[in-house]
Amino acid sequence: VEATAAGRLTAKTNAIQSRIAIPIVLFHGWGCGGSIWQSLMPFLNKYADIITLDVHYCYKDVDACCEAIVKQLPATCILCGWSLGGMLATRLASLYPLQIKGLITLATNLRFVADQHWPHAMAPAVFDEFFEAFVREPSKTSRRFASLQIKGDVDSRRQLTYLKQHSVSDKSLLMGLNYLSAIDNTKILAADVVCPALLVFGEKDTLVPLTAANKIMQLVSEHQEVVIISGRGHVLPYVDDLERLGFDVAGADTKNLETKKNNALLLTLQNFLENLPSLSHQN
Repeated sequence: VEATAAGRLTAKTNAIQSRIAIPIVLFHGWGCGGSIWQSLMPFLNKYADIITLDVHYCYKDVDACCEAIVKQLPATCILCGWSLGGMLATRLASLYPLQIKGLITLATNLRFVADQHWPHAMAPAVFDEFFEAFVREPSKTSRRFASLQIKGDVDSRRQLTYLKQHSVSDKSLLMGLNYLSAIDNTKILAADVVCPALLVFGEKDTLVPLTAANKIMQLVSEHQEVVIISGRGHVLPYVDDLERLGFDVAGADTKNLETKKNNALLLTLQNFLENLPSLSHQN
């Protein structure tokens, strides 16, 4: 495992001594169901009990959706969300600080659609065109979205197969697009998310640009980490089976980490989960 100027990865054999005493709740992204976490599930399950939440975008707005979701959450938990799921998880962490004890987001922008205050996102005209195309031809547009998600990644071919296996077709997806355009977490991340947070980005992500990750890195508070994974695109929940099975490292310093190693995602998650402060662990 290689070291970079931004951080050092230390590879060594180290059995997990304990598990986190509260569960990790997983939030999928738009167009996929909870099964999208299948690839990461064996790894995450070493650290805590895992709950996968299938979010249905059937509520009138984002606030109503969050109110419905929080009723399904354990009394205390860690949230881990991908893309739109990460945006919802961030909002929940800001609204329910006593319940949410940790936050992990993968490929998650503070705004999905750009405005004058946050230009580091998808152009409004591009989003509007995509929205209208989805209304006309949802299946064709969903396939186009999948191609955008894998674009630029070092493992794009296998990721496309993976996305197809875990995609969903749901009438509520149109409302989900409304959520994507409406959520604005630009003011709440540093101010209202008080739990430890890990924000992971793919260097080659075409939906959440690198400029967003770099800007968020400037905004976060001291209990929030930003990690950029080199060579990776938007589909960060996908991990190659061989990399996952062969992964056995510990002791990393992931602060502002950049690396070309695909298993850097696993290393990053491990470091965050093993060093969560003020959480009881169980043997």
